[in-house]
Amino acid sequence: RVKILQMFIERDKEKECNEISSLRYHTKNYYEIHRTNLFGDAFRSLQSASSSTWKNTIRISFINQQGLAEAGIDQNGIFKEFIQDVTRQAFDPAFNLFKVTENRTLYPSPISDRTENYLYLFNFIGKILGKAVYEQIVLDIELAPFFLRHLISRKNLNYSCFDDLMFLDRDLYTNLNFIKHYDGDVSSLALTYSIDEDVLGELMTYDIIPCGRHINVTSDDKIVYIHRMSVYRTYTRIKSQIKMFTDGFKTLMKPEWINMFSVPELQQLISGESSDIDLEDLKTNVVYQGGYHRTHPVIKWLWQTLEQDFTREERALFLRFVTSSGRAPLLGFRALNPPFTIRCLESSEHEEEGDSLGRIFRNMISINRTSSERLPSSSTCFNLLKLPSYKTRRILVDKLRYAIKANAGFELS
Repeated sequence: RVKILQMFIERDKEKECNEISSLRYHTKNYYEIHRTNLFGDAFRSLQSASSSTWKNTIRISFINQQGLAEAGIDQNGIFKEFIQDVTRQAFDPAFNLFKVTENRTLYPSPISDRTENYLYLFNFIGKILGKAVYEQIVLDIELAPFFLRHLISRKNLNYSCFDDLMFLDRDLYTNLNFIKHYDGDVSSLALTYSIDEDVLGELMTYDIIPCGRHINVTSDDKIVYIHRMSVYRTYTRIKSQIKMFTDGFKTLMKPEWINMFSVPELQQLISGESSDIDLEDLKTNVVYQGGYHRTHPVIKWLWQTLEQDFTREERALFLRFVTSSGRAPLLGFRALNPPFTIRCLESSEHEEEGDSLGRIFRNMISINRTSSERLPSSSTCFNLLKLPSYKTRRILVDKLRYAIKANAGFELS
């Protein structure tokens, strides 16, 4: 089904590309984004863009803190970094648009309506997530199932939102479960169809049905009360945010495509495979540069380190260090774009891509002159690991483990 989805997307891209080519006027696809105002610039530049613009290639140029354009050609890598950075900011609970459940999944914050233009922001974030799935960009986020299922038009008749309360509001779930199995007279509990909530330090009462605070709950309708309360907590109070987010997502991802998948499968489309990394698959699809090759001693040490020394969690950290996501693409590393690349750290960042004979020769001469004090570094936008040519495997293990746990990242060496 993932391959079928990709086939649908490729056909859609071809159709959009042909329509753009037939237009007499130029459609803008190049945007300058300031690092210091990344989310704001992204929202201002793309929120009003047409669906055709979103579905076609979008070129990004980053402007640094000095106001200068950063060097680099956007061959998917820079755009991937842009999508991941915007997503990271948007879903950060400190941004006040999303909250975290007890099992660390994300859903729209009920108090996000305090944020200016919050509905437009949710629509924009939905488009960003849709674009990521459309372009097979893996994101390191996990959405709450009760929120994610609204992206799927096909309804599950066996689903009960009451079950989701266990992770969203454990106290409420426990109380409702008590009421469900209560043998006494429920009216003695003095419940009404309303709920009191602490909103920024102020106690607010909300009706879960019209005039609910004046309607008592009885033994005859306690199941209705439990259902209404569950729906309110998981949907009603954030339904506007959900609708705008879903509308944005469907700007790129057609409902009939998404309806092929279940909620857990849709989460995998967003964040990749949750199982341990398939190192054999990674080896098969890796690209070597700067003098490295699959039989080079340092490369052999690297694979031995990942297989024998690193735990599953450390392998996930390694993958996140290089690609910014701890999970592999659903169709394996052959689907990673740009491909997973390992380059000798001495290789110049300003040389042309690829491995000319001269470049390989220069790096083979200098490859043994690496200082063992240097740390590995990465360019996650290009899925690139820059690995020094260490003298021993022990040094490689220690340096790599330190780098992935310190999240050394770009150019820290």
